[in-house]
Order: sequence, then C-alpha cells, then structure tokens
Amino acid sequence: MLIWIWGHPLPPAKVEAWTLQGHRVLRRDFQDSEPDLVLVTDWEDCPDQSPRLEVLRSLASKSAQTKVLFHTVAQPFPSDGPPEWAAWNAWPDALESDCWEVAIPDPHDSEALRLEWRALAAALQCELVFCPNRGGMVTPRILACIINEAFLTRDQGVASAEDIDLGMRYGTNYPRGPFEWCQRIGATRIVHALDTWAAEEPEQDAYKVAQGLRREASSAQTNLS
Repeated sequence: MLIWIWGHPLPPAKVEAWTLQGHRVLRRDFQDSEPDLVLVTDWEDCPDQSPRLEVLRSLASKSAQTKVLFHTVAQPFPSDGPPEWAAWNAWPDALESDCWEVAIPDPHDSEALRLEWRALAAALQCELVFCPNRGGMVTPRILACIINEAFLTRDQGVASAEDIDLGMRYGTNYPRGPFEWCQRIGATRIVHALDTWAAEEPEQDAYKVAQGLRREASSAQTNLS
C-alpha cells in the first residue's frame, strides 16, 4: 500500500512498523503516483486549505480508489466531498494509537463503505471506531473538557498544575495529566475546539473556556508570531 502523509509527520515508530509490513510511506507533494491512502494531519491547523483541496479533488478525479482522511476535530466534515473522504482525529496521542476515530459524512455513510475502510485499516493493523459526523468525535471532545476543567480548578486555587497532573495520573490511572496533555496537544487547538462547540451548543457550560486555558493559548500564539 502507498501512503502519503500531508502535514505533520507521523510518529517514526508507526512509519517503521508500516514499512516493515511492506507499505510505502511518503511525505511529498502529490505528483506522479496514485496513493491508496492520504493522511492529512494538519487540516485544522492551516487557515487556507484551498490549494491543497484542489490538488486532492484532482487526485480523486484520477483515482476513485484513493481514500483520504482529513484531521477535522472542531467541526463536522463537509458532506460535499467524494465518498472516499472522511474525517479523523489526528491529535498527537491519536497518531500513536492503533485505534483510529473516523467520521464518514452522512450522505456517504453506508455499510459497504465502512467495510472498505475496515479492510484498509486491517492492512495497516489498525482498528477503526466510526463516530457520528460531529465536531470532536469521542476522544477530543472528552479530553478537551477534562483539560478545560483542570485549568478551571487551577484558576480557582484548588491545586497547582503539578498536583492536578499527579492526582489524575495516580488517582484515575490516566497515562498523562491534563496539563501534560495540553502541552502535548497544544492549547490553541483545544481552545479552538471548545469555542467551536460552545458556539454550536451555547447551553453547554462544559465548553466555556477557562481563563487560564485561554491565556495559555494566547501566549502560545504570541510565541509563534
């Protein structure tokens, strides 16, 4: 299988595992060959995706077999793309996992298409969890709220970030504490997702961004500029 990565690189261990299975994994512009799978890992991180979208539409017109997964967490995936296009969660922890969350747009969601996706994932020794085509899917929506609640707890002076991380790792057996997860995922991504969900569901207080988390995101943006 030929796999193209467009955006942030995948973890080296995953690329190595796929290579040992006989797959080819390339990070390159789409020019000559036709891939079996395209993984767009930074779709929501870039403000203007028009040029890449045109390339991918051109690719879809050449090969109906090429499947494309777009990293879309904050918003549902548009329904006007080809049936072979779907959304997936590509936050850092998810990239390392062998279980992928995928959302197929409603007009294309069929058992036959799910079987095709499952066959492709099986070739990569991955398991798929099909989610409704809503922003956040499963893990990002829950994880963002946990991180937000941790910042709120710190803002209220209940505990320090270090103590909250320690308590959540040992008290709930989480692999990371909320602040560790925030640093790994990026506060900007989390705030963008929470703001998007809050606009869609204003009655949900869980999506109201804690002041400390918003400051963290603003600081990250300042450091990038």
